[in-house]
Amino acid sequence: MSVIPIVGIGASAGGLEALKIMIGNTSPQTGAAFVIVQHLSPDQKSILHELLQGQTDMPVSQIEDGEAIQANHFYVVPPGTVASIKDNHLYLVERDSEDALHRPIDAFFKSLAAARGRNAYCVVLSGTGNDGSAGLKEVKGSGGFALVQESKGARFPGMPDSAVATGLVDFILPVEKISARLDEIIQHHLRLSRSDNQESLKEEIEAALPRFSERLQAVVGNDFSDYKPGTLVRRIERRMAVLRILDVERFIKTLEDSNEARLLAQEFLIGVTQFFRNPEAFEVLKDKVVDPILSNSESTIRIWVPGCSTGEEAYSLAMLFIEEMEARGDRRVLQVFGTDIDTPSLVSARYGLYSADTVEKLSPERRERFFHIENGEYRADPKLREVCVFAPHNLLQDPPFSRLDLISCRNLLIYLSANLQKKVIPRFHFSLRGEGHLFLGPSEGLAGDDNLFDVVDKTHRIFRRNAKATTSFSTLLQKPGRPKALPVEIKQPAPEPNMALDLSRETAVEQEFLRNHAAPFALLSSRGEVLYLSRKMTELVRPTQGAPSTLVDAYLANELRLPVRTALSEAIKTGEPMRIENIVVVQGDTRRLFDVEVSPSGSNFILVLTEVRALDVDDIGEAVGERETADRDILETENVKLRKQLTATMQEYESSGQELKSSNEELMSMNEELQSSNEELETSREELQSINEELETVNAELQENNRLLIRANSDLKNLFEATDLAVLFLDREFCVRNFTPSTVALFGIRQRDIGRPISDLSSRIDYPDLEADAHKVDETLQSFEREVTIPASGQVFLLRIKPYRTTDNRLDGYVLSFIDITDRKSYEETLKRNERAMARQYAELENLYDTTPVGLALIDTDYKWVRVNECLAEINGFSVADHIGKSFKDLLPALADTLENVCHHVIQSGQPLLEIEIEGETVAAPGAKRNWIGDYYPVWQDGKVFAVGICVREVTDQARMMQRIQKQNDHLNLLLGELQHRVKNTLATISSISKLLLKGVAGAVEYQARLEDRLGSISRTHDLLTDADWSTAKLSEIIRNEAAPYEQRNFERIRITGPDLRLSSKEALALGMALHELTTNAAKYGALSVEGGHIVIGTQCDTREVGTKARIVWKEFNGPLIASPPDKKGFGTLVLERVLGSDLSGEVKIEFNEEGLCFQIDFELEGTNE
Repeated sequence: MSVIPIVGIGASAGGLEALKIMIGNTSPQTGAAFVIVQHLSPDQKSILHELLQGQTDMPVSQIEDGEAIQANHFYVVPPGTVASIKDNHLYLVERDSEDALHRPIDAFFKSLAAARGRNAYCVVLSGTGNDGSAGLKEVKGSGGFALVQESKGARFPGMPDSAVATGLVDFILPVEKISARLDEIIQHHLRLSRSDNQESLKEEIEAALPRFSERLQAVVGNDFSDYKPGTLVRRIERRMAVLRILDVERFIKTLEDSNEARLLAQEFLIGVTQFFRNPEAFEVLKDKVVDPILSNSESTIRIWVPGCSTGEEAYSLAMLFIEEMEARGDRRVLQVFGTDIDTPSLVSARYGLYSADTVEKLSPERRERFFHIENGEYRADPKLREVCVFAPHNLLQDPPFSRLDLISCRNLLIYLSANLQKKVIPRFHFSLRGEGHLFLGPSEGLAGDDNLFDVVDKTHRIFRRNAKATTSFSTLLQKPGRPKALPVEIKQPAPEPNMALDLSRETAVEQEFLRNHAAPFALLSSRGEVLYLSRKMTELVRPTQGAPSTLVDAYLANELRLPVRTALSEAIKTGEPMRIENIVVVQGDTRRLFDVEVSPSGSNFILVLTEVRALDVDDIGEAVGERETADRDILETENVKLRKQLTATMQEYESSGQELKSSNEELMSMNEELQSSNEELETSREELQSINEELETVNAELQENNRLLIRANSDLKNLFEATDLAVLFLDREFCVRNFTPSTVALFGIRQRDIGRPISDLSSRIDYPDLEADAHKVDETLQSFEREVTIPASGQVFLLRIKPYRTTDNRLDGYVLSFIDITDRKSYEETLKRNERAMARQYAELENLYDTTPVGLALIDTDYKWVRVNECLAEINGFSVADHIGKSFKDLLPALADTLENVCHHVIQSGQPLLEIEIEGETVAAPGAKRNWIGDYYPVWQDGKVFAVGICVREVTDQARMMQRIQKQNDHLNLLLGELQHRVKNTLATISSISKLLLKGVAGAVEYQARLEDRLGSISRTHDLLTDADWSTAKLSEIIRNEAAPYEQRNFERIRITGPDLRLSSKEALALGMALHELTTNAAKYGALSVEGGHIVIGTQCDTREVGTKARIVWKEFNGPLIASPPDKKGFGTLVLERVLGSDLSGEVKIEFNEEGLCFQIDFELEGTNE
């Protein structure tokens, strides 16, 4: 699940206006959660969330302890609580009543930074003090974003200015633009986090790190090339998010702007520090380092804190050493050097002013001893500030400090690569003297140079310099850092000679003379400073050891200092040139003799040394003696003067010392009193400021409430004037509290009557039971209604009495509303008359509806029965009650589809469907097909079909009669057709037989006998078919007709085996003809021609998927033996083969066996046989 970004908004005095503007401009789909922290009085109920809800469509609510965080939601911290975030939930703790400096904004911002990191956003709006600044640092340190309201638009710019002073703010904007910028950053961040190219972007940034480092070094002079890539990539990515840039090349081009490059460099330098970070480590440092340093060292104690940021660690070490030195009475000088390349942080360290939240981890004793309160913040005491020196210094490029006792470099090396760490550790070894100590962070080490230091405490990373080890670092080998890029100096071409600008020859000669031939000279100030030296005078300069000085006593040769100082003093007194002769100056092995002359030259003096020509040794000795005598006299004179001055000064000093001591004691006493008073005033001022902020917030809410109240009163006034409803407000004593203008017509009430009992007013309404009805309202707490009349006019009013409830739900009177229902009552009377007339008409229609002999019904658009009469209910087989609410499918499932289709058409088209025939079954007559004719009409309402009216008439009897008539007509037509067809077939058969009989006939008599015989067979078969209505005939009956002449009483000569076959008319005629031929042939030549012969006719029937296959076998037994088949086919054979083959499409097989004829036919039956 993606992390929900959280925006913390801090505001105080004047913050309500800014919050309303910001919330009103916030997009409802930002995807972030907003938490508002404002200074509120713990005893005052806040309606801030209600006031802000009107500015946005997003929900605004007070935080409930443990509430889950949701996106696109505003949360308001309740008064008297401090909010924090944990596991995507908001938690509340009660405010510490003893905490005078309540800082809920800082507390929440710190929790926000720890919980959300790079998804943390903080906004500081109008307010006094500096709450929020410390928390803003935490947010920035975790990689979050900080936005601040522009101070010129804030009613109270204290908080915005304090936040800006940290130097860490990303955007300073007018409040109306903050929401849009927040949305841009958040959406850019979300797009980047969802993008598949996020990893590739980080790789592109890492690949471009050398180019970034080169540009930053050119602008700010610091080389970041060997910093750890991960840190740099995150900072660059964050800066790109601030600028909403996704392309690395585009961002590099942006860095061409020097200001943008400095901002990126500032991103790299964001540090996190605090007083006595890891307190247990400082306790070990005190025991194992501070005590040995103070015990073993006798010189100035020097401590270096590289990467000091805003100075908390440097001040921590200073406090630790000051406490120990004061406990020991040690008065040595303590120097703590704090260095960094972050100039804004150094300025903050030098200023020495910290928020209450920053110093809260210090013990109360240390806060009171080393800090004093100033405008709600804590400033370092002068005795602490004086021992700390803060200066810009690049640990990697500038020469290190030297002769140090302790170096504290904590949590700096973790940002450097291993290569840089190997360069830094030898620098530390070089900087420490003797067995100095090194104090590192908990995750840092010696980068492989373990031989340079001995371990003092491995857990807390404390090391001692190994004095015997030789370091590889030397300042002589130190390469100078790369200077900042300077503009290229363009060499101008030499100008053409110009005589007007050239020096005169005289001037040139004079300069040449002064440079090479004049006596040594110098320019002196009245204070004895050497302002200028000639070339020859430089030979007589010998500065003293130590700090360089241009004073005569520290700059000139020793032999010249006293004479020059004396001559200068006299020249200053008299304003005349002063000359002292015979001054011997030793240069190497040579002695030179000079005369010293000091002459005034404006406000300064010119010193000229005139060298005396060479003298012999005796003259030199004499001159030296005289000079020593003169010097001794001068020195004795100065000595006497100095003693007198010293005596006077000592007396004055003692007198002044007594006075100063007395004054100092008085001043110290006064200072202590003033300090105490100042602390009390400061505490009172802070409390008053806090109260003022809370009052300002309460006042803003009250102003907003007052504005809403004025609006509500205006709305109420306009409502009273606009409404025509008479409303009367009474208190518990039935005195008038308020009324609407329409009430005047009922009670004759005026504005001056407010407060008077209602019983004192004249009333047109006859209503003596007011008090009794009001008591009923008191008892039931429900509204009460009654009709009241004005006897004079006959007007009728509906009186409604409701309890009057205050905002805290307390009963405090009654509200009487009078609704004029005169017209309504008239309408009601008319409606009652119309209702009675309609009821009578409705009863008539109901009677007609129920007694009509046709079925009537009303169906809604869901095909459910709305109404049905008894006739249709009987048709359907259900009671009228069973129909209501049921659908077609519930009662008539077999007819449902047909009926729904018809109703659907009527509903959609709005056109009736008439004379629709329906056939089916109902529960009234199960299994019986019934017929109806229905008419379907659309029923309209408001231009839409809302139901279908149905009229159903049962025509089952008529339909059945029509079916019978139709069936008889169809049968008659069938018989006529069949008769015509069979006559044709019979004539065709007779024609075919007659043609066959012509063959082999001796005469007409024989032909006639044979023809009659065949026609008789056909006639018998026709008789069978006629009995069966020419539908079918059984094979057994045909066989019995043919075999009847040959049957004997006790002997069945033609027997049938197998199933009896039911033959169609066509099959019966063909087989009847064939059986006749077989029987006749058997009677003449076969089994029926002798006594004892018989015939067996076997049948088989094979039913298949495609039809029924039949087989008939004729087999003769005990007849005359057949020696051989006949030579030619007779008439019977032709009939069997041709007639059966063509009429039945059968397969005929005839075998002339010795024991008798065997005839077989296989064919497809047209009918169904069982």
